[in-house]
Amino acid sequence: MFRHSERLRRLADRDGVTIHHAERTGPAEVWLVRLTAPPGRTTAGWTFLAPGEEPPRVGDVLEQWLSIAAGHHPMLAAPAPVRAALTADLSLLLGDLLPEYRTAAGTV
Repeated sequence: MFRHSERLRRLADRDGVTIHHAERTGPAEVWLVRLTAPPGRTTAGWTFLAPGEEPPRVGDVLEQWLSIAAGHHPMLAAPAPVRAALTADLSLLLGDLLPEYRTAAGTV
């Protein structure tokens, strides 16, 4: 399901991007996730749809969110205002690194 997750995980490890908080909010595959990056930047809580019972992994979360924000996710379409808000949140988290993450996710 996640083709670029490992590449994104390596970038996240390099840059200190981690899962700040993750909790199930409904069915087993629905999680509310917040990511964090140094120095103390944290995203708002966004939904992550996990492919199974395992907790979210940072590479999977980044791939899904970057794909949704770019309007490229094959199954999870979001309205333009939601995509814009997610993009803004990821931009605050990743700063100048956002284009590199987008490239790694295959969304550019």
